[in-house]
Amino acid sequence: MGALSKNIICFDSQFEFEVFQVIKARFSTEHINFHLKLELKPKTQYSAPINYFVDFLVKNSDDSFLYIEAKGLMTKEASIKIKLLETLKPEIRKNLIICSAKPEYYFGKHYPPSTPIKLLNNTILSRICKT
Repeated sequence: MGALSKNIICFDSQFEFEVFQVIKARFSTEHINFHLKLELKPKTQYSAPINYFVDFLVKNSDDSFLYIEAKGLMTKEASIKIKLLETLKPEIRKNLIICSAKPEYYFGKHYPPSTPIKLLNNTILSRICKT
């Protein structure tokens, strides 16, 4: 069996597909990248690199970017990497939307909650208007 055609998109979960449907209603697929690898810490002589894979990178008409993460369940590893993202790449974390099935306070009440999928379109629209 050969490789998948380039026009086929694979999703990690049904929830990720549902998030994609919301994004696709607002942006054309040419402006959406999938499972983009972000290097949080490069490889050194003493340690391996630390990477974070964001589910969706969306390019706005003004060439700014939104990063959208579909999280049905927050794992300990994802939580740590998002905290690293906040410290090491604050410009990316500032433009990251964590979407979940319902509002969750993944990092405690002093952090903004995740965006429920039913509000994702409004959240995207508000972020586009700010840029």
